[in-house]
Parts: sequence; structure tokens; C-alpha cells
Amino acid sequence: MLFDRRWIPPTLRRETRILPLIAIGGFAGIRSAEVCRLNWQDIKWDRGHIEIAGKKAKTAARRLVPLSDNLKAWIAPWRGETGKIISITDYSGALSDTAVKAKILGGWRQNALRHSYISYRVAETGDVARTSLEAGNSPKMIFRHYREIVDGEAAKAWWSIRPPEGWVPPELKWSIKQRLERLSSRQDKPCVDTANDAQP
Repeated sequence: MLFDRRWIPPTLRRETRILPLIAIGGFAGIRSAEVCRLNWQDIKWDRGHIEIAGKKAKTAARRLVPLSDNLKAWIAPWRGETGKIISITDYSGALSDTAVKAKILGGWRQNALRHSYISYRVAETGDVARTSLEAGNSPKMIFRHYREIVDGEAAKAWWSIRPPEGWVPPELKWSIKQRLERLSSRQDKPCVDTANDAQP
């Protein structure tokens, strides 16, 4: 699945729950099932990678996947969160619904964005062995099943896909506002209930 960098479906603004799954699949190449086993604590912001423990990996081998700049931008609103990255159980259904809303012909193919990641990562680095370590498979597997022939310009466009500056998913704006208000309340005055405040 190869995309033009200008293609950022509006439906992503509404599908906040699975947006991290889409971003991590496309820009880290992690299998959907693996993402659903990860916690936000597995994203090592300061070290610049995502840590996939052996018990969470398909191959049972621990690996470190680089955090690209555009992936950081997409998941930045969740920085500081804890717990499961994906909290819904039917993520396949959610991805299929998103594909319909985004008018993706043929529907959502399993791990489609992982295929894209591997193709663009090989084009970016020219290093199949390195990419296979990051992806948790073998160079032979990449050549047999994953690798599409893309050029450096296409790879550059892929890694430039990012949200607008200062972007926060609409569904998160209110929860962030509440957290800040409650933190301020604890520090400066008795806690107040913001549940009945004006909705965003």
C-alpha cells in the first residue's frame, strides 16, 4: 500500500482510538497484533525507540524500532499516557470501518502499513538487513513478501507525512484540558469537579 504524502484522510480526525495503531504501523512497521500488546511505557521517547519485549513480539525476540520524527508528531498527544496503546478489542473491525470511510479500494489489508514501512525504510536506508532487524523478520522474507520498489523521493515523501503543527485529536483536547485544570486545582486550591464544565 503506497500513499501520496498529501493523502491524510479526514476520517483520522474522528478515529482517535485507532490512530496510534495506524501511525505506528505505517511509520514503525510494527504488526497490528504486536501494537495491541504494547503499553505507552514501551515507547522510549528519550531513547528514540519503541521497545518490543520478546513476550510481545510475534517471533518472541526482543527488538528496538526507531521512533521517526513524523511518528513522534502523530503520537505526541499521548505522551505521558500509561496502559495499553490500543484499548479496543475489535481493532480489525475498526480498521475496516476506517478503510470504508477513507474510501480505500479493496478494504484494509492485514498489516498493509507494515508493508509500506518496510518498502520505504529500505528505500531510505538502502539496508535490508537493518530493516529486517527493526521489522522482526529476515532479509529473505522482505524480498519475498514485503519489498516494493520505491525510489528515494517517494521515501522522503512518506517520512514527511505529519499532522499540522500543534495538532491534537479533537477527542483528546477535552481530556487534556481536564487534566491540566485538575493538576492546577491540586496545587493552588481545593479540588473542584470539572465534569459539568462547558463542553468543548
